[in-house]
Amino acid sequence: MKKGGILNKELMAELTGLGHLDTFVICDAGFPVPKKAKKIDLAIIENLPTFMQILKSVLNEVIVEEIILAEETKKMSGNLFDEINSIFVAQMKTLLPFNDFFVQACAADFFIRTADFTPYANVILKSASGVKKYNEEFELAFDIKL
Repeated sequence: MKKGGILNKELMAELTGLGHLDTFVICDAGFPVPKKAKKIDLAIIENLPTFMQILKSVLNEVIVEEIILAEETKKMSGNLFDEINSIFVAQMKTLLPFNDFFVQACAADFFIRTADFTPYANVILKSASGVKKYNEEFELAFDIKL
């Protein structure tokens, strides 16, 4: 049995399968995930789990070199926007109008749906190379407590 970290089998399989430059989305409960997209739905009840709980859990498993956010996140959910920016210091960051963000998201390898009701609690993550000398600057780790 797996010792700790993410225990969801489907989610771990997708994270383990990521290669350099693959993209995936962590989204809020209301995000319009395309019907034919691969979706891992973790929502249980409102805000369980939250966007930040899932983001931090995922960042214990993978290395990210770039993030993409909707511009509306900054305006509609400023605290969340600031928290995301405080986490991703070395990573490249792109802000797009939501319609452009949605088009980019539709090309992602998979979606992780949270139960978060915070407006625009969505991010596109691009995985980094697995070669340590290329990814040390992107390394992040979090201890998640509920």
